[in-house]
Amino acid sequence: IRRVTDAELVQLDAELAVARLAVAGEVREAYWRYRLATGAIEGARRRLEAARALQSDLERQVRAGQVARDDLLLSVAETADARSILSIEEASATQARLSFQALTGVEPPADLPEPEVPAQADENHPRRIALRKIVEVTEATTRLLKVQNRDSPEVALLGVVERELDNEPYDKRIGVRLVIPFATEGRNEPRRKANEVERIRALAELHASEYQIQAEVGKAEADLAAARERAALAEERYRAFAERLDLVERSVRVGEGALVELVRARADLFEADVARLYGQIAVMQARSRLNQTLGLGPWSWTPTKETER
Repeated sequence: IRRVTDAELVQLDAELAVARLAVAGEVREAYWRYRLATGAIEGARRRLEAARALQSDLERQVRAGQVARDDLLLSVAETADARSILSIEEASATQARLSFQALTGVEPPADLPEPEVPAQADENHPRRIALRKIVEVTEATTRLLKVQNRDSPEVALLGVVERELDNEPYDKRIGVRLVIPFATEGRNEPRRKANEVERIRALAELHASEYQIQAEVGKAEADLAAARERAALAEERYRAFAERLDLVERSVRVGEGALVELVRARADLFEADVARLYGQIAVMQARSRLNQTLGLGPWSWTPTKETER
C-alpha cells in the first residue's frame, strides 16, 4: 500500500509540473505580445522625432523665405500623422501590459532572455514524466492486487442498551464483531482487469506523447529558422530604405528633389524600421516557443528533474 501511495504522490507532483508549464506558456505569449507592442512604439517615436525635426527646419526656411508654405503644411501633416500612429501604438502597448499584469500580478520585465538550447526534446519533459508516473502507479497497484487479494478484516465494538418495559432495569450488553472477508475471483478479477486497462491506456498515451512532443519541437524549430530568415530580410530592407532616404535628403538639400519624395522616403523607412523591430522580437518569441515545447519554463533553463522518492 505504501508503494502505491508513494507512486501516487510522485504522480501528483508530476501533474503539477505539467500545469506549471502550461501557465508558463500563457505567460510567455502575453509577454511577447507586450514586447511586439513596445517595439511598435519605438518605431513610431523615431518617425515622430524625424517628422518634428523636418517641420522645425522647414519653419525656419519659411520664415527666411527659402521654401514655400505648402511644403511646410505637408510637413505639419506628416507630424500629425506620426503623432496619431504613436498614440495608437501606445494604447495597444497599454492593453498588452495590463493583460500581462492581470495574468501574473506583476509588471512585464524589461527583458525575458530565451537562450539557445539543444534542439532535442529532453527526457525530463513534464508531460513525459507525468505519464510515466501514471504507468508506475498502475504497476504498483498490480503488485498490490497480487498480494492483497481480499478486503481488510473489520473489527467493530458494539454496545446495546435496552429494556422491554418502562419499569424494568436497562439491559446493557457489549460485544465485538469480526468480519474476515474471503478472497474470491468475483471480487479480484474486475479490479485486476480495470487496473490493466488503465495501465495499457497510460502506456498508449506515453507513446503518443513521444510523437506529439517530437512533432511540436520540429515545428518550433522550423518556425525559429523562418523567423531568423525573415529578420535578416527585414534588416536588409531597412538598410536599403535608409540609404535611399539619405540620397533623397541630399537631393532635397541641394534643391533637386521634391519634399513629397522626402516624406514618402521617411514613411518607407519607418515602415521598414517597424518590420525590422518586429523581426528581431519574432526571433526571440520563436525561441521562447521552442523552449516551451522542450518543457523548459521561463526564468529557469534547467530541465525539470524527475522527483525521486
